[in-house]
Amino acid sequence: MLKNSLFWEIDSPEIDHKSYIFGKIHLYRESHAEIMKRVETIIESVDKVFTEASLEINPDKSLYQLPPNMDLIDLIGIHKYDRVKMILKKSLDFNLDHFKKALPLMTNQQITLHVMGLTQYPPIDALIYQSALRHEKEYSGIETLGEQMEILQKIPIEYQSRSLVKMSRNIKGFRKKIAHMIDLYDQQKITLLYKSSKKEMGELRKLLLYDRNIVLANRISNFHKEAKSFFTFGAGHLAGNGGVLALLKRKGLSIKAITNRDL
Repeated sequence: MLKNSLFWEIDSPEIDHKSYIFGKIHLYRESHAEIMKRVETIIESVDKVFTEASLEINPDKSLYQLPPNMDLIDLIGIHKYDRVKMILKKSLDFNLDHFKKALPLMTNQQITLHVMGLTQYPPIDALIYQSALRHEKEYSGIETLGEQMEILQKIPIEYQSRSLVKMSRNIKGFRKKIAHMIDLYDQQKITLLYKSSKKEMGELRKLLLYDRNIVLANRISNFHKEAKSFFTFGAGHLAGNGGVLALLKRKGLSIKAITNRDL
């Protein structure tokens, strides 16, 4: 059983340096300030910083939009669209008209921030990128933006739109579910977080979880050999028999949870 920790040290006998892993969440709230202090301490000590994909590249916004001849009304129908729009406006003061052309998955991410009242904060990824620049560290992505977009394009648009409609039918339940995930994160219960993430992904868990874990572990293993590095990716990828930590261990690397005393 893995320890409850978002921070992990990776080491191997043939390499004279250690690298570090931090499991992040895709949003930020004030309670994460202490976590970010630990991140900052580790970044100061390494040579290279990796986020999931490089934030130095400004992606073409059209990559996150529906095809030119399609919008959300085409996907779910005008009556359902009007109902979802009304619910989101009334519950969250969220204007769905501004996201008619967006991929529903991206709209869901924006709604999550509104549900939790966190639209005023930058995501943790951006804070880590800023820290890397501040400390003049070499910076890159574990995955390429192209690889991430390829994964996004494999998620059926119909599946995305169904998820959006389903979420709108129970805003209170959605808020409770997200709050539970954040609580697990704040308690650093990575095994429970993995199980919750796996359940939430449903039929997409191979695409979004298992296959990506293999890519992440392979890249981390290789990049670790090259330089003392700091790696960050979604905390749901850490645990599990097919999780990144287990895969790294099978590659012969030692892994150790980092406590406050270790920093």
